[in-house]
Amino acid sequence: MKINRIILVCLLVAGFLVSGFSQAADNAVTIKKLELNIWPEYDQPQTLVIFRITLSSDTHLPAQISLRIPRAAGSPYSVAIKDLDGLVYDVEYTLIPEGEWNRIVLTTPSAEIQVEYYDPDLTIDGTLHSLSYRWIGDYPINDLTVVVQQPRGAYNVNINPYLGVGKINPDDDLVYYTASLGKLDTGIAFDLSLNYQKADDSLSATSISVKPAGQFPLSNTLANQVQSILLSILHDQGLWITAFLLLAWLVLFLLALWLAGAHLFDRWKRQPRPVEESKNGQTAPPRYCSQCGKKAVPGDIYCRVCGTKLPLP
Repeated sequence: MKINRIILVCLLVAGFLVSGFSQAADNAVTIKKLELNIWPEYDQPQTLVIFRITLSSDTHLPAQISLRIPRAAGSPYSVAIKDLDGLVYDVEYTLIPEGEWNRIVLTTPSAEIQVEYYDPDLTIDGTLHSLSYRWIGDYPINDLTVVVQQPRGAYNVNINPYLGVGKINPDDDLVYYTASLGKLDTGIAFDLSLNYQKADDSLSATSISVKPAGQFPLSNTLANQVQSILLSILHDQGLWITAFLLLAWLVLFLLALWLAGAHLFDRWKRQPRPVEESKNGQTAPPRYCSQCGKKAVPGDIYCRVCGTKLPLP
C-alpha cells in the first residue's frame, strides 16, 4: 500500500506541473509591430500584400496565431517565421474559411512572422487603377506601420490615409510611401484606399531580380532546420519550460519504477526458503555438533560455536 501511495503522489505532482504549463501557454497575444506592405502590380497583375509581424516580449511562445486574409485571395503565397539565425523558414498552417475571410492559423515558436498573399481587389478603368484594402486584427497592435509601393510607371498617386511623401529606394528604384500610424485595438478595422494613373499593364518586378520577400533568404535544409530547433530551445522560455516538465516527469517515472522494484525485491527476500532435501527427495534430518551439541544450519561444514567439523548428512 505504501508504494501505491508514493506512485499516486508522483502522478499528482506531474499532473500539476503539466496543468500549470497549459495555463501558462494560454497567455494573450499582443503584436508589438505590424508592418503592412501593399505592392500593387509588383510581379502579378494583382496586389502583393505582406504582413511582417513582431510579437511583444510578454507573448508566451510557442503561440497560436490567427490572421485574416480576404477569402477571394484563396491560399496565401507564403507563411513563414524569421528565426534567430536571421533566416526565414516556411511553417505549417491551417486555412479556415469564415464568411468573407480566410483564417490562417499557425503555431509559431518565433516572435517574427511573415505572411504573403495576392489580393485580387484591384480595379482598372482605362488608365485609372484603384484599390481598397481592409485589415481587421484579432490582437492589439502597439505600432502599425503601412508601406505602399508605387508601381513602376504610375503617376498621380493618391493614398488615404496620407502616408507622407514618397521616397525612392535605391535597391529597386521604386517609390515607397511609409507612415507609422500608432496603436490599433483588437477588432478595429484599418481601411486604406489607393488610386493612381498608369498607361500600361507592365509589372514593377520585370526589370529587377528580387523575390517578393527578398530581404531574407528562405532555407528548408535539414541542417538549418536542426539549427533552428536548437536555437529555439536555447533562447525560448516556453521550450525550456516544456523540457523541464518532460525531465521532471521522467525522473518521477523512474523513481516510481525504482520504488516498485525495491518493494518487490523486499517481498521476495522475506519469503521462506524451502527446506533442504536429500538427493532421493527426502527431507534431510537435522545435524548436531558432536562436541557442543549446537544444531547446525543446512550447508554448514564446521560448527558455528566451537569450530568442530560436522558429520556429513
